[in-house]
Amino acid sequence: MKKVKRIKTYRDTRSNIRKILLCILLLCIFSSILWIDLELYKNIYEQQNAKDVSTVVDVPVNFDEDTYVVNKYSSETLQARIEDYLQSHQINTDRLGIAVYNFEEQTEYTWQDDLEFIAGSTYKLPLAMLYYDMIDSKELSLDSVIPYTSYMGDESSGIISSQYPVGSEVPLSELLYELIVHSDNSAGYILYEELGGWQSFKDLCLKYTNKSMDDEFSEENVMTPGYLEDVLKYLYTHKEKYTDLIENMAASQPNQYLDYVIQVGMPQKYGSYDIHLCAGGFVEENVSPYCICIFTTGLGGAEQIMGDLNEICYNYFKI
Repeated sequence: MKKVKRIKTYRDTRSNIRKILLCILLLCIFSSILWIDLELYKNIYEQQNAKDVSTVVDVPVNFDEDTYVVNKYSSETLQARIEDYLQSHQINTDRLGIAVYNFEEQTEYTWQDDLEFIAGSTYKLPLAMLYYDMIDSKELSLDSVIPYTSYMGDESSGIISSQYPVGSEVPLSELLYELIVHSDNSAGYILYEELGGWQSFKDLCLKYTNKSMDDEFSEENVMTPGYLEDVLKYLYTHKEKYTDLIENMAASQPNQYLDYVIQVGMPQKYGSYDIHLCAGGFVEENVSPYCICIFTTGLGGAEQIMGDLNEICYNYFKI
C-alpha cells in the first residue's frame, strides 16, 4: 500500500509541474503580447508628437505668418531654419532683432523688426546716401568741400580729425570714404552738422522708409531692423547712383560681422558700441539677392551669431 501511495504522489507532482509550466508559458505569451501593444502605442504616440513639434517649429506663436519667406524649391521655411538655430543654441531672442528681404520674391522674414536698438555706426549708411543723392541731383560733387567747424570731442573720432584741424575745409570725397570704410566718427559729425545737426539729419533720413518712427528715433542714435531694411531696399533698387558707396561698404571690415562665416565680401555697414552690435548689408552673387539686418544687445558671441544667421539665409537663397 505504501508503494502505491508513493507512485500516486509522484504522478500528482508531475501533473502539478506541467500545470505550473503551462501557466508560466501562458504568462510569457501574454506579457509578449502586452509588450508588443505597448511598443506599437509608443511608436504611434512618438510619431504624433513629432508632427506636433514640427508644427510648432514651422508656425511659432510669436511670429506673423505673413512674414514667412518660403523657398519655392523647398518645403522648409527660412523661418524654420532660423528658429531651429536659435533654439538649438539657446539664444536669448529678446536681445535680438532680424529683418531679411528677398528682392526677387519680394518676401521677408522678421523678428522684432520694429524694436529700437542702439544703432552704433549704422546711422552712417543713410547719412552717406543723403550726400550721394545730392551728388546725383548735381547739388554737390565729390570735389565739393565741407567746413570742419568744431571738434566733436571724441578721442576715438578717427583719421579726419587727426589730419584736418578745426576750421579746415575737407573734401567731400574723403569724408564719404572715411565715413564708410573706416567708420570715421569725425566724418560723420562733419557731415550731419552740415545738414543742420543731428535731428535735422535724422528727419531727412525718413525719406528712405514709409514706417512711422517715434521722437526717440530723431533725437537719439537708435534704429529698428525694419528701418535699416528699408534703407537697404532703397539702396539696392537705386544702386546705380550708389556705386561708390557700395564699393566702400564692401571694402569695410571684410569677412567680419554679417560676412563672418560666408566670407563673400558682401557690402555691409556695421555698428558697435559697448554691448551693442549690429549690421546691415546685402548679398547678390550666386544667390537670389537679399538684404539682411541683425541687431543685438548684450549677446555673447554676437558676431558669430550674426555670421551664422546670414549663412542660413545665404544657403537658403543660393541658386
